[in-house]
Amino acid sequence: FQSPKEMYVKNIKRWVIPFLERCEKQVPRQKKELLTQYMLSIAKEDLTNCVMIFENSKATVTGGIIKDSDYLMTLALQCVYTSDRDDQLSQALAILECMPRRSFGMQSEEISALHNQLGHLSDHLRAAEILIKHEVPKPPRFIRDSEKDEDQAKGLMIRLSRQAARRKSPLNAGEWKQLLRDMLELQRKVYTCLEPQLCYEIHTESLLGSSSLPNIQLAGEMLTRSSSQDPASGNHGGMASSASSRISYEKSVELVLSAAREYFNSSADLMDSCMDLARSCLQLLHDCPPGVQEELDLIASLALLDDYNVSILPLQVRLCSDRLELVEKALSSMPSSYKDSKQLLRLAKLLRVSGTNEADRKGQVLLLVAEAALAAADYRAMHHTCVELIQAGYSPGWSVCYKLAMADEFRDLSSKRELLAFSLAHCEEGSLEVILKARNALEMQILCLSVNAHSTSRASTTTPPGDEEEEETVAMETETETQPLQHEDQTVLRAALGKTTAKTRQVLAATGTTTKAVLAATGTTTKAVLAAVGDRRWWKDTLKWMRPLAGDSHGAAEEYGVRGHGNAKMEYHGCHPFYRTVIDNHFIGKEQMNYGLYRATQTDGTPVKLSQDILHAGLMEGTSEPNLGAQNEVLLRAALEVMNFDLTLGLCYLLALPNSLDAEQCFEQLPRTAMTLQLAAYYYALQIHHSAHPSQVTTLDPAYQLAPSKLIGQVVGQVTGNSGSDWSEEQMGMVSQLQRYVELLADFTQAEALQALGRGVDVARFTQDSDYKHETILGLAMTTEEEVYKLSISLAQRYQLPLWEVYMTHLEFVFSDSGFLTPKLKEYVASLNILPTLASQPADFYDRLNLYVFPTIEGSDHNRLIYYYTLLQSCGSKVKGGLVTPEVHIKSLKKLKAAAPGLDYKSLLDGETDPVDVIGPVLSGSNVHVIAKLAAKIPLQGGGNVSSSQVFLAYIIKLFWEGDQGNKKTPESTADWLHRYEACGEFFSRLSPADFTAFIASVVFNEKSIQKLELECRQKIVNRALKFSRQQSGKQKLAASTGSFKLESAVEKLQQYVRHLQSLESEGVEELIQYDKDKSSSYTVKYDLTQGDTDKLRAFFVTLLTGGATLELASGLLKLTPMDRATPLSVVQHTLQTLLTLLRGERSEATRGVELKEEPLEMVKIVLGTVSKHEQLGGSMVSAGQVLDVLRPFCSDSSIDAKLRIDVLLILEKTFELGEEDALLLLFYRTEALVSSLWKQEVLEVDVATDESRHNLFTSLLKNSHSMEQLITLSRLLQQWPPLQITKSSNDPSHNPWVELLVAWIQHPDSSHHNDALQGLFEYFGEISTITSECVEVLYQELVGKGSMLTAMKLILITKDTRLYPVLLDYMHLEKQVSPSCYDNKLFHLLISNELTAKIVTTPYYAPLVDYLLTSADADQLRSKVKVLVGQLRSAGHEAAAGTLLLQCQGVHPMLGTLDTAFSALRHWLGK
Repeated sequence: FQSPKEMYVKNIKRWVIPFLERCEKQVPRQKKELLTQYMLSIAKEDLTNCVMIFENSKATVTGGIIKDSDYLMTLALQCVYTSDRDDQLSQALAILECMPRRSFGMQSEEISALHNQLGHLSDHLRAAEILIKHEVPKPPRFIRDSEKDEDQAKGLMIRLSRQAARRKSPLNAGEWKQLLRDMLELQRKVYTCLEPQLCYEIHTESLLGSSSLPNIQLAGEMLTRSSSQDPASGNHGGMASSASSRISYEKSVELVLSAAREYFNSSADLMDSCMDLARSCLQLLHDCPPGVQEELDLIASLALLDDYNVSILPLQVRLCSDRLELVEKALSSMPSSYKDSKQLLRLAKLLRVSGTNEADRKGQVLLLVAEAALAAADYRAMHHTCVELIQAGYSPGWSVCYKLAMADEFRDLSSKRELLAFSLAHCEEGSLEVILKARNALEMQILCLSVNAHSTSRASTTTPPGDEEEEETVAMETETETQPLQHEDQTVLRAALGKTTAKTRQVLAATGTTTKAVLAATGTTTKAVLAAVGDRRWWKDTLKWMRPLAGDSHGAAEEYGVRGHGNAKMEYHGCHPFYRTVIDNHFIGKEQMNYGLYRATQTDGTPVKLSQDILHAGLMEGTSEPNLGAQNEVLLRAALEVMNFDLTLGLCYLLALPNSLDAEQCFEQLPRTAMTLQLAAYYYALQIHHSAHPSQVTTLDPAYQLAPSKLIGQVVGQVTGNSGSDWSEEQMGMVSQLQRYVELLADFTQAEALQALGRGVDVARFTQDSDYKHETILGLAMTTEEEVYKLSISLAQRYQLPLWEVYMTHLEFVFSDSGFLTPKLKEYVASLNILPTLASQPADFYDRLNLYVFPTIEGSDHNRLIYYYTLLQSCGSKVKGGLVTPEVHIKSLKKLKAAAPGLDYKSLLDGETDPVDVIGPVLSGSNVHVIAKLAAKIPLQGGGNVSSSQVFLAYIIKLFWEGDQGNKKTPESTADWLHRYEACGEFFSRLSPADFTAFIASVVFNEKSIQKLELECRQKIVNRALKFSRQQSGKQKLAASTGSFKLESAVEKLQQYVRHLQSLESEGVEELIQYDKDKSSSYTVKYDLTQGDTDKLRAFFVTLLTGGATLELASGLLKLTPMDRATPLSVVQHTLQTLLTLLRGERSEATRGVELKEEPLEMVKIVLGTVSKHEQLGGSMVSAGQVLDVLRPFCSDSSIDAKLRIDVLLILEKTFELGEEDALLLLFYRTEALVSSLWKQEVLEVDVATDESRHNLFTSLLKNSHSMEQLITLSRLLQQWPPLQITKSSNDPSHNPWVELLVAWIQHPDSSHHNDALQGLFEYFGEISTITSECVEVLYQELVGKGSMLTAMKLILITKDTRLYPVLLDYMHLEKQVSPSCYDNKLFHLLISNELTAKIVTTPYYAPLVDYLLTSADADQLRSKVKVLVGQLRSAGHEAAAGTLLLQCQGVHPMLGTLDTAFSALRHWLGK
């Protein structure tokens, strides 16, 4: 041992080996034993020397120390495993390297075993190497000894992974993955007792517990994150390279929960970083299993506890055995927390109070909430919580419900009733009696108040003037239902109720011992109410407003009648839900019991409830004295209200009536349906049967078991054959009603048959409304269906409707709407055999046919017209108002049917259409002579017949323009047209002189001839016609003259045509043609079409002058006309007279043919403008005075609308420069027109002649002005008058007429509705100088006094009274805040225009002004002046406001509108 290292091997060989060999010789095997002992002794401390010995024992070394290879391997194993040091790994590996290798030949078992042991040693050394690498050094002996020990192996793995997690420099993902690989290698080579999965779990657990978020996320790659994830789905990426390497879902959940709980428990509070790590661990799992959700909820509960100011460690929350205590702490830590029960319920859920029993958890929490609300005296919140307890059915909650119900401060009686009901159902046995007494007392209180409330509601609308005192009483009773009955309230209530009736003052004396006992058990509140109710018949007083039930049938249907609960028409059998399965046509109302909810539907406030309350009150008070009147009213009311949803109950109420006939009051209110009619009949049948066969109370009368229809039939059969001599008056009344309802039921049944036809018949209305019944029957007659028609006849006979009406209606229908052709129509009407009946009233028959049938027949349908007149003839009817009989029409139609099939016969009879226009379209060369012969037999509406001349006239007009059948070609030259004219000549001799001239006019003077015929052609036609007319003079070749129009008249007319055509070539017409070209008008054509006729020429000149033509043009045309005496003046006067006639709304001969482009008033303006222009150019044909002579009578006519006269006067004033006399007259007319329209005061010319008279008139009118319309009119009068002298001479503003007027205006009650008109006057003041600054100040003060500050500010700004600007600005600065009613766009526009923007920056008006400037469409023009406004703001020292305004106008986002930005923008845009 003392040898140096370099001498150690030499010394061994020199000294030790020889020694050992000598010992071997003395004692066999001594050498190996001693060497082994030596080697093991030094190996235990250090393997360095052993390494040198083994290196010199290799087979390759000559003279090795140990030559036996078996011993060498055995000794090496012993030395390595003997070492206790964990830092000898390199030496152990060196020893292993010295061992002989396994040969490939045959070996003994011992040698093979040794080599196997060396292989295990190699694995152990590799394991030691891994452990050292990860800072968990272990000697090979430890590894060998723990190789089979599962616990030690597991602990080693855990230590290995935990050691990695605790390193100072955290491992990255790659290093963690390497660690996992090393752990798996350890398991695979050494610790095979462990499962590989355990290595994954230990590694993942260390990652999760490493307090590192990246490591936690890395661990997630090893976990199965959801139960649905398939481990066999292939490579999942990350560290888990195969499906088998992924940790199972169950174990994943366990690891995550373990890590999360460790983090949670170690956290100091919610904000601890470990809490985030816990949450991150839990969030690794995607499907959030129950355990994970519970942990997340526990974390979430910490936040809620913190919100409630509950300071507690997270570990304390986990360890809390009864977590409901934490909810109690939350309630106690924050007194107002009971108001948010949902949040507390959420806290309890997060804390898993009561585990998974949600109902129990909710009940416990709500119970705590209710107690907290009670402690805070918050009864509203407590009631809400109690309702939730009741709805949840939480039995232990009865106690808190009882506490609330007994609280005097809680005033909701209906809620108290529900609370007591719940308490009664769930309370302990010992509390039953107390709760029962309290509930009974409460029921009595509610009943009293309910009935009183109904009485109050009714009395409020019907109380007579003398019952004010009683109204106060009822109002007080109603108030007690909603207000607490404290001591003072009880006193007032007693005093009020004590004044209702004498009976009211006897209440407690008559209530009985039972009621007294209840009162003794209740609180002071209930006693007070019951003490104020009245005697035991108090409820009967409420019936006083039910008296009109029988008499007020009109409003009862709405107020007391059947409510619209889905069966308002009583078409279904209303019944109790219990019987719905045995009644097919049943109806269950919402008022009925709801078996799905196991409680009755709430019906408070309904008439049904009132009736039941009154009956209930009578029973509760123990009423024994009968009161038939009150009983009748209550029963009738109750029956009427329940009838639509419970027919049986309603019938029972009616059967309980003392007087059976009183039920009629109820039946009259019900809708008429089969159900209600049968019910009424059944009721009376029961009553009749009962009165005739009284039954014992103890036995059931068989009549009640019969079907209603069968019982009704039996009773009707019995009473029909009975004379009724032995009947009482009541029985006779019931029999009468029974028969009535049986008949009504039969009617209704028949009406239902009508409804089955699908014709939209309202059955109920059919049985009640006679007019509707008649209309329905007649409507049914309007059909071609035989069955329906026969039904209408049957109904008419049953309901006494005249058959004549039915037949006539049916005939009208088949004529107009059946679609029958005339032959079929004739056949159908003949088969009905209705004409004899219709012929009985010939006048009515004609009226109906003429009114409803004749308008539907086409005028060209000659067959239908012939049949129409044939019907009139067969019934002996004559055409009223005409001289033509049906026979004449029939003969004419039969002849025309063949000769002129398309002739509109009805147009010939209308008296409005020219017969020539009617006949023309159907004429041809083949039928003209035939129709001409028939003309004398074609009647006209006004009497007379069509003449043959008219027929030929119509034909030759058509012949001229269209040609005959052989020549339809349109003429192309004058010769062709003249030839066409000559072709018509053969018919001239058949025309009368009047028709001949009409032919010439129709081919020469119409727009078609102007377009198609040259003027020369037209002149030749007229000349040839004139020549023909002269030739016929005395020859009688023209048809006979008609009237006063002789042949000589025709010659004169044609000569007029010739002269007129000649005038078309004159210079005056040439000027008119040029005028048309300039104005794009057509006056030349209109002049052409006048035919030279004087009347037409007058109308033409009116049209010409109103179109703006000059007087010179009109004068030139006048020279061409036969109007010898006509002058430009007469034409202008005639034109004005015509226009004034139209302005009056009248028509005359002068207005016929006048064509106006615009309204007459505008035309007057045009004509006057023409005259004025003529005068200005020096013309003398018409003067302004001559025009005034025409207009003065119109303007002075008081019967004409004042506005119209003023408009004419205004036109005169604007058109002409009037002289002093005319101006004064105009002023008088305008004044008179305004005054006469509103004041009953006559105005004379002297009243407006001078300034003083006008002022006196103004003063008088102002004194008599009482309406805003009069004041506004007076302001118009002042504007139209010359300024009054007093407005200039007086220094006192109160004497200024404008101030006097506007003061009256401002003080008028309706002035606020006319602010726009007032502001218009302010603008007018800005244009005149008659109103001073003092006047403005007076008006400003008046407006301020009236509260019209906005209008007052506008007054100053509009009038630009700078003297008052400081007053305005002072007011604006005094305002702290303004509403939109304090300003408008007009105000801001005025402020900006008057350059006052900079002076209001510090006022609340500035912000809305900027909004107006940026957003209002009215401010578009002002935005262009933004730089000016900004400059004003900057000059006033408001640089920040200036810059901000500039940014806003540039559209800069508000987020960028900082102060620095504002100043920068200001410097950029306006310069420094």
